[in-house]
Amino acid sequence: MMQWTRFKILLEWVTTLAVLLAAVGVGWTVWTGGARRTAVPSKAPYARGEKFVVPAGVSLEPGQRSILLFVRSGCIYCKQSMPFYRELMGEQKRARLIVLGTESKETLATYCASYDLSPAAIASIQMSATKFRATPTLVVVESDGTVVGAWTGELDRSRQDEVKRRLGVS
Repeated sequence: MMQWTRFKILLEWVTTLAVLLAAVGVGWTVWTGGARRTAVPSKAPYARGEKFVVPAGVSLEPGQRSILLFVRSGCIYCKQSMPFYRELMGEQKRARLIVLGTESKETLATYCASYDLSPAAIASIQMSATKFRATPTLVVVESDGTVVGAWTGELDRSRQDEVKRRLGVS
């Protein structure tokens, strides 16, 4: 009888601990915003022809297209996409790359350098100043801010080809 009582007490403690851990996990997920905005949404944040509102700290060059790349150093999709971005910048010379993120400019610069990516500009921005909601997000804009195309997440081959077509790269 004594062993059964000890077993019930142990079982109650284990159950209580499991419930508490689950509650902490759910609370943490809600508090941090879930998957930290790295999931691939079904729709790009900007439509073709829409005007991109340039956030503070970012400037577009007159007469030149810009490739705006919104990344986060801890994003697995960003890491997996870096070879494509490096290839893209090597193939085309008509657009300048601007890397944006919510991390510090220094963190973003170190992150880009670790992948041999040399952006023309790097800016730390407030996510609320844009429609960016996931990383990576790639937006090609004309010098007046008109969106040529926008893509979110790790791009498959057909979407990579679409980016190249919009930039005039075969």
